[in-house]
Amino acid sequence: MKYYVYGLTDPRTNEIKYIGKGSGNRMFIHLNKTKLGKIEGNNYTKFNALKEILDAGWTDIAYAKLFETDNEAEAYLKETDLIEKYNTLVPDGWNLLRDNKPPSPSKETRKKIGKTLKGENNPMYGKHHSVETIRKIIQSAKNRKISESKKNP
Repeated sequence: MKYYVYGLTDPRTNEIKYIGKGSGNRMFIHLNKTKLGKIEGNNYTKFNALKEILDAGWTDIAYAKLFETDNEAEAYLKETDLIEKYNTLVPDGWNLLRDNKPPSPSKETRKKIGKTLKGENNPMYGKHHSVETIRKIIQSAKNRKISESKKNP
């Protein structure tokens, strides 16, 4: 099977605290990065918990493949189900997101971002694209496929 959903077990409580989807050696990356002092994906909760485990003298953490499939979409769905089943969302566990997709910013947040990037605050303010860059943008737009629902009637 190409993809799997796995659980990381906290050896202090013997409870699954993190659910992830991966392939290859993915499930071992968390502990390896923590040993190197690297925080993965801004998940300080998981990093700090793994660091505490290592600092307390535990030399390893239990990994378990909970589900295997050749279909990546199916693996993502199962990951979401298992996060619910094992209650691994922060603060009870180490998962930050339920479905591995960051939440979309609200309309209010998008407006604030838009206001922040207007005028002199915009990184392109006072700058111009080169002729070569404009050519690439035009070429890219020509190759873009537009769905029927997005076309003007």
